[in-house]
Amino acid sequence: MKTFSPDDENNKKLVDFLKKLGLNSPEIKIVTSTEIEFKKGENVCKQGSFASYIMILKEGWLKSYIENIHFKNTIFKITKPFSIIGLSCLYGDNHYHFGCQALMPSKVCLVERTVFDNIIKGNNKFASEIIKMYSNSLQNLYDRLNSISNKQSLSKVCDSPIYLSEKIFESDTISPIITRRDIAELSGLATENIVRVLAELKTANAIAVDKKEIAILDMDMLKRFSCFG
Repeated sequence: MKTFSPDDENNKKLVDFLKKLGLNSPEIKIVTSTEIEFKKGENVCKQGSFASYIMILKEGWLKSYIENIHFKNTIFKITKPFSIIGLSCLYGDNHYHFGCQALMPSKVCLVERTVFDNIIKGNNKFASEIIKMYSNSLQNLYDRLNSISNKQSLSKVCDSPIYLSEKIFESDTISPIITRRDIAELSGLATENIVRVLAELKTANAIAVDKKEIAILDMDMLKRFSCFG
């Protein structure tokens, strides 16, 4: 673990993010006092484990997933920097109901649940911002579940680059940190099906594929295919 230094240039964006949520300087010092690094592929939390902390992602990218009894994962969220992880565990049964893994070397600030709860109770603006954040997270989760549960393969695959482009990377290019297996787990499909559908989308000039990188060439086409159901 490392001690957070608010004067470090690399930490200023995180401090700005926390200030926008309504935290004051003493509260920021509390929630950033414990920092831990994770290697690519390392578990940030394990499904079913005791939820000791609420986590704030300072650097890197994470994937959150549900593991079924056959050890097959369904990714429901890709987490980008300056996000809070574990809000669903704050007032629940004290266990993580999902797993979270680093997609690349990442840094996370750990905040004890009781400490996080006390800050919420004493800071109305922060409480309001956390409710908004949690509501948006639930809406995104419902959208992902609808795609996985109710759509056909083509629509499922199209939904994944749309989600990654608009909600996560805010770019027409999907970072190579997202593998074909990740897209399969986002879409609720087997990897071989993903490869086949991506090839079809490439032929249709909806996307371009360069080794591990995917570029969206025609977002409107992807959205039309997404609506096929």
